[in-house]
Amino acid sequence: MQNNELQLMTDWRYCNVKSLEKIPYPNNWNNNPLTLQQVESTNIGLQLGEHSNGTCAIDFDGIEAVDYWNNTFPDYDIDKLHTIMWSSGKEYRLQAAFSVPQEYWSVLKRKVVSKLEFRWGGQSVLPPSKLSDGREYFWVSKPSNNVLRPIPELVLTHWLQLIYNDISK
Repeated sequence: MQNNELQLMTDWRYCNVKSLEKIPYPNNWNNNPLTLQQVESTNIGLQLGEHSNGTCAIDFDGIEAVDYWNNTFPDYDIDKLHTIMWSSGKEYRLQAAFSVPQEYWSVLKRKVVSKLEFRWGGQSVLPPSKLSDGREYFWVSKPSNNVLRPIPELVLTHWLQLIYNDISK
C-alpha cells in the first residue's frame, strides 16, 4: 500500500479494514499487527495501544463531544492541539492521536463519555480509507506537518479517573 504520510509513522502498526467499511479483518487482527507494507486492503486501520508504541486516539463524535472537551479542558483548544488528526468529513467529527507514557499502558482501556471516546486497544480507520457513502478520510493535521504529541497530562488524568470510577462502582 502506497501512503506517503503513514510511511513517516514508523512506530505505528496497522490492520486490514474491509473496503468501504470500518470493519477490521481477519478475525484475529488485533493480535497480528501489520507493518504498512503488509497491509493488503484499500482501507487501513491504526492499531491503538501497545502495538503502536502507546498511541491512543481521542475520537470526537459530534457536537456533544466537542462541547464536553471544551468544558472539561478549556485550556486545550482542539484547533491548537498540534498533533496528528484526521476526519471522515462529518461535521464535528475528528480524531486526534497522542502518545501515552508506557507506565500507563497496562491500565488504559476504551472509555466513552458524552460521545468523546478515549480509544485504546482497538483500531481507528485512517486516511485515505473510503466509506460506502462516498466520504473519504482525510488528514486534518498530517504526519508530514506534525509530530505525534504526548497526551496532555490533564487529559490523561481525566481518562484515568473515568476508568477508576468504573472500577470502583
